[in-house]
Amino acid sequence: MTKIRVMVVDDSVVARRLISEVLAADPELEVVAAASNGKVALQRLEQIPCDLITLDVDMPELDGIATMTEVRKKHPKLPVIMFSALTARAASSTIDALSRGANDYVTKPDGMANVGAARERIKAELIPKIKALCSGAARSTSKIPLIRQATSMLPVQRQTSVIPVQRQTSVIPVQRQTSVIPVQRQTTAVIPVAAPQRPITGVIDLPIPRAGMVGAVAIGVSTGGPPALQTLVSGLPASLPVPVFIVQHMPPTFTTMLADRLARGAAVPVIEAAAGMRVEPGKVYVAPGDYHLVTERNRTSADGRHEHSGGS
Repeated sequence: MTKIRVMVVDDSVVARRLISEVLAADPELEVVAAASNGKVALQRLEQIPCDLITLDVDMPELDGIATMTEVRKKHPKLPVIMFSALTARAASSTIDALSRGANDYVTKPDGMANVGAARERIKAELIPKIKALCSGAARSTSKIPLIRQATSMLPVQRQTSVIPVQRQTSVIPVQRQTSVIPVQRQTTAVIPVAAPQRPITGVIDLPIPRAGMVGAVAIGVSTGGPPALQTLVSGLPASLPVPVFIVQHMPPTFTTMLADRLARGAAVPVIEAAAGMRVEPGKVYVAPGDYHLVTERNRTSADGRHEHSGGS
């Protein structure tokens, strides 16, 4: 069996050693090189062929962003996974790296001093992404189709063409999200956290979809999602007649940065969803980290007042 050849790039000696040891313990992986910064990594990349690079964000001489840019100039299809700290600054840099061609990212374990926990985190988070990106299916993935200009409600049969996400089956299904519920008045967009007792609600006000038409687009994304979303969202027309809901597997800070990044290259507004937010057609809503999106109806009471249906 041919092993996946990995280069580990990190300015921390402890991190390099730990990542290398965890990866080398997997029979399908082989660490062929290690580098302390981007400059060294680029030199070794020309000498030692590899199938994937794990790339630290903050490094001296040549950081992860600059290194990512240089890697893409000579190796446009080489998979790169960013290894990022869980901070606002690192999140912004990671999203920037993803926009420059990085395939995915993994957040560093809190406190590398706890070796056991750090090993398990790397094993659970990094190794599956390496294997997913280096599989035959991932390498042969074609370019993401863009949504064509729309002047009316989108036909249902086109819906499958706008969700070209890798490993989509790993996304946790969201209650009642798989179908669009026709409404006569209002529905409620619910964003429940993993703990069902902490829902966040907002109001949706949409027209009734005609038969055979789409009332909303829902996208669930995990590995490889950020660059795919950037391509997809940048192709949405300004006249998009429906709202788009996105759930990306990311920590809270990262989804805020992701929404901002997507908005910069989009013809439609892109925002991170929040409690009490009214949802409108033609806008893209990114679920906050650790949340999913669910839609519910508002019922009307006997005296005509709107009655909240609740969310859990």
